[in-house]
Amino acid sequence: MFLRVLYECLYGKMQSYSHGTDSIVPSWMNKHFNMEMTPEEIQLTHEAIQELKNSGIIVQDSTQREDVFQILTAKGKEIVEKQHYDTLETHIGSCLYRCPTS
Repeated sequence: MFLRVLYECLYGKMQSYSHGTDSIVPSWMNKHFNMEMTPEEIQLTHEAIQELKNSGIIVQDSTQREDVFQILTAKGKEIVEKQHYDTLETHIGSCLYRCPTS
């Protein structure tokens, strides 16, 4: 979920939003997914962000002075785009399966 919102802040429909982790968690995640994160979910998200850094999926944005700004690596961007494509493909497939024929 964090990766999707970061991607939207960097490349998608949320480009006018800050891509700082302190803005994304929980504000933009709540807005994007129409939910309200609990304190436990917020903590788990911050732990997941650290794992994403360790895995080379996100890195600090070198154009920003503060370390709260992260960007997707090429690997990270590829993962998010593939997830989006797979989700669309599944959704379209289920619509085709359920839609009645004339």
